[in-house]
Amino acid sequence: MPDNGKEANAARPLALGGVSVVELGQGVSAAFAAKLMALMGAAVIKVEPPEGDATRRRGPFPGDIPDPEKSGLFRYLNADKRGITLDLLNPADRRTLDDVLAGADILIHNVAPYQRRARGLESDAVSRRHPRLIVTAIAAFGGYGPRAGYRAALEFRGFPTGPTCRR
Repeated sequence: MPDNGKEANAARPLALGGVSVVELGQGVSAAFAAKLMALMGAAVIKVEPPEGDATRRRGPFPGDIPDPEKSGLFRYLNADKRGITLDLLNPADRRTLDDVLAGADILIHNVAPYQRRARGLESDAVSRRHPRLIVTAIAAFGGYGPRAGYRAALEFRGFPTGPTCRR
């Protein structure tokens, strides 16, 4: 008889086993969604900009000594993921991303709507290039509509002193 069900659960296939996910963006939303997919068995590739994800600069840090390789938040959100560094403002790196997406099942990102075109991440364009890819785009105020251009006050800036939204 299995002890506490651990042996029985270990033999079960994971819900997203065999699924390939590409995650990109900054901060928590896309990273957390992709973390949940990784916990369900998906193979996740995190795409970071050359300066690294903003969560690398957030603590907690061991001994309160900031180190982008030791951020507790970054490590928590990105456990069980592989990583690649790409500058999506560079056409060659956008082509590399397209090569990665060609073998993926899901793209999840939180690039702001006003930044998507320059990075080749408009959902319609990505779907045309990769028709079988599931594209999930997270935006603080939606991808279209009267507030789509609003910028959310990011938790990485601390508490805003003025309005939390601005164009």
